[in-house]
Amino acid sequence: MFTWSLVPCIRDSLQFSGRRRLGRDHRSESPCRGTSKGTLAVGSDLLYSPAAYMDHTFRHAALLGLALVLAAGCSPAIGDDCETSIDCSVNGDRICDVASPGGYCTVQPCDPGNCPDEAVCVEFLFDPARLSSSWCMASCEGSDDCRTEDGYTCVHASQMVDEALEPLARVLDASGDGARFCAVQ
Repeated sequence: MFTWSLVPCIRDSLQFSGRRRLGRDHRSESPCRGTSKGTLAVGSDLLYSPAAYMDHTFRHAALLGLALVLAAGCSPAIGDDCETSIDCSVNGDRICDVASPGGYCTVQPCDPGNCPDEAVCVEFLFDPARLSSSWCMASCEGSDDCRTEDGYTCVHASQMVDEALEPLARVLDASGDGARFCAVQ
């Protein structure tokens, strides 16, 4: 662990600069021995000039900024597994449907055309309308695009029916029933 001895060094630098004008130099009394005016001492043996310290601080800030940008680029997609809504989005624009196996990152409610590119807007239990709810569901071409280990398969909305073969879902996007999405059947 480093201990900063910046304050004594600055204080002594100011004192020494005044003494030098008077023709005296008492460097041996300084806790910053071996350093020149304007040098910061860190711990017992590490020395940084103000310029080097600022460069060091800038590098750390730049690395932190890069890490944040990369993390934002790797945000979870619709249909990813989750335990809480924070797993889906730190911005609060996606939620975790914990009622789905393994959790399901989604947007609820959705309107036609407002789901992310990798998803379609699907309305469930649309009849009667007071029971309906709409969710962004992960688009897929085949079941290998879905989380099959959690029981998800790639389906058309027309494949989701109840015991009386009444439809349970419909795609609200322009693609209609031609769109496929990952769901537990």
